[in-house]
Amino acid sequence: GENVRITPTGLGIGTSSPSTSLHIRGGATSVIRMDSPDGSNGYILKANVSNANNYGFMIEDGAGTDLYQVVSGAAGYHRFAINGTDAMRIDSAGVDITGTLVVDGSDYKLDFVDTRLRVQSGLGGSILKLVDAGAADRNGANPYFELGWSSSVDGAYERLCYVGQGS
Repeated sequence: GENVRITPTGLGIGTSSPSTSLHIRGGATSVIRMDSPDGSNGYILKANVSNANNYGFMIEDGAGTDLYQVVSGAAGYHRFAINGTDAMRIDSAGVDITGTLVVDGSDYKLDFVDTRLRVQSGLGGSILKLVDAGAADRNGANPYFELGWSSSVDGAYERLCYVGQGS
């Protein structure tokens, strides 16, 4: 049978009546592969679907290692992977990050160690600051709680600070 058709609407692969500029029909075999000139590097875009199921859309490296997957529907999610290992997953329950969340370059990190939250700074100390949804500074009207640590022993750094409403 016919595998490719060009119509005024577009290019159809696996369909004789494309509905868009590029329309690929083939279920789990609907794949677009993009390679470097010598074929040594590349990416694979894959629609992982069948007539009965929508397993989503995937991006893989040229060797077939998962990089990204999205699944739609009530149980849908977005999954990001590094070298095939889950790094982050977003679903209706929230965001699940595997490993360390690095904030603002490499100086600040947030992670969990033995089920404990750890805030780490590469600048000589760490601060955990919980702020009401308003002004985040000491002179603001909104209360906050701050727990800090520093390697300084001269007493110039606060270790615990609470600013209540109106203080």
